Amino acid sequence: MWWSLRRLGCAAAVALPLLALRGAAQSCCGVPTIALGGTERGVNAVGTLTLGAQYQYIAFGRSYNGSAPAADPLARTAYGHTFALEAEYTALPRVALLLALPFVVKERRLQQPEPYRYRASGIGDAFALVKYSVPLPLGEQALSAGAGVKFPTGDSHREADGVQLPRDVQPGTGTWELLLWLWGSSLLADGLAGATASLLVRFPTADEFGFRNGSELQLSGTLAWLDCPIPGVLPALALQWRQTEPDELNGQMLPASGGKHLELRPTLTLQREPFALQLSATLPILRRTYGLQLVSTAHLQAELRWTWLP
Repeated sequence: MWWSLRRLGCAAAVALPLLALRGAAQSCCGVPTIALGGTERGVNAVGTLTLGAQYQYIAFGRSYNGSAPAADPLARTAYGHTFALEAEYTALPRVALLLALPFVVKERRLQQPEPYRYRASGIGDAFALVKYSVPLPLGEQALSAGAGVKFPTGDSHREADGVQLPRDVQPGTGTWELLLWLWGSSLLADGLAGATASLLVRFPTADEFGFRNGSELQLSGTLAWLDCPIPGVLPALALQWRQTEPDELNGQMLPASGGKHLELRPTLTLQREPFALQLSATLPILRRTYGLQLVSTAHLQAELRWTWLP
């Protein structure tokens, strides 16, 4: 019993918080609106309920053009705060439903030539993901797949002084998205360590003006130390590749949007059943933007979750 509970807790903790779902145009900075904690784990036993509260902070203070730092004539900076509530319930054997709703705060500053600030806050775009646990012959491995939808619940028409705010500052996007997800895990070294791999693909639709955020692919791999001598502590290290296609307007690609990013993400999970607190930071390794764009200079995340087992 203890080993099965431990494996369940480890599976919930080892994976990288892989999502930095962009609910904004990529032309400036695309402050993420949410990171889905439920995509870090597979499908739990039937009847399991998990509730989570998340906080994410990301700051953009440097401009890149391609793979090199570049001077920004507008001297732009930006930041975003995301507070999210998440619920996941395994209603059927091998099938779980994940729901998430964020509240976001976004701000962008620039010189034009006088200092100016754009700021907005409110409910962001909600997410729903159906997860399915694929049967495997070996008990040391797990595989889950899923599909979901991002709903345009956030306001995308905020104004300031009678002028509509930029897309990357709006609480919502005004568009739907199709999400495809794949997750796998394996115990290593007789259960002393664990490895996971995650794949997420996003397909945004166009909004009422014909604008469409670029499709995105995220691939990550994580190694976790499951036999840490400190009780209830699970350290992990993840490597993530993220590639975003340029945004489009009426089928025409827009400049200064999209790019490729390789990131390292150390994670520390503190576990005391039925609670778990996960802390993580994202560190850039390689960047390549398509045109002049802001890139992140700080990215921190915390998640507190409660799990009820049947």
